[in-house]
Amino acid sequence: MKLQISLFVIFFFSLTIFSWASEEVMVEDAIEASEEIVDLDETILEESVDADQDKTPADVATEEKTEESVSEATTEEAPVQTGPFIDLLGPTLYSLEMVDETHAAMKEHYTNDALRGKKVVGLYFSADWCGPCVQFTPDLVLFYNKMNERKGKKDEFEIVWVSRCRDLDSYGQYFTHMNWLALPPQEAMGQRGQMLFEKYKIKGIPSLI
Repeated sequence: MKLQISLFVIFFFSLTIFSWASEEVMVEDAIEASEEIVDLDETILEESVDADQDKTPADVATEEKTEESVSEATTEEAPVQTGPFIDLLGPTLYSLEMVDETHAAMKEHYTNDALRGKKVVGLYFSADWCGPCVQFTPDLVLFYNKMNERKGKKDEFEIVWVSRCRDLDSYGQYFTHMNWLALPPQEAMGQRGQMLFEKYKIKGIPSLI
């Protein structure tokens, strides 16, 4: 009996020592890990300070301008537009600008800005798949240019193309034959284009109203 009690005491004492030793190792490991993190933070901070010190005044000015530009672009909002042109044509119109002899780029304009000062605005309903449209468009370009070159009435006439093309590629290709404004393709080929078609009782194309 005494032997059993002695063995139990020894076993319990051994477990206690092992538990203390394990806890001490865990604490030491945690301290070492914390010290490594602190060393890493100090290294990163030193590198950041060195990098800031190496910057020239020009670098600092460039960074500040970039931050200002990003901030302005983020906060800039489209102007609130009202009036009959907005109700009829929507907030934006497109023009096509030639980049070089073989390439053109779409440019977006706010509707009221694009039509400011125009005395006469016509709507041109046409499409690339329509033979008579393709034949008539070059004549309309000549008429448009002549109207806007009149003495004392320069650039007072505008045309807005309402595309009846069936896809974006056709829209872009056909637009290269015009030098006036256009409804954006998603508008012209969507509900707004259909609304204008019905509003002005268009029976066929080409049609200029």
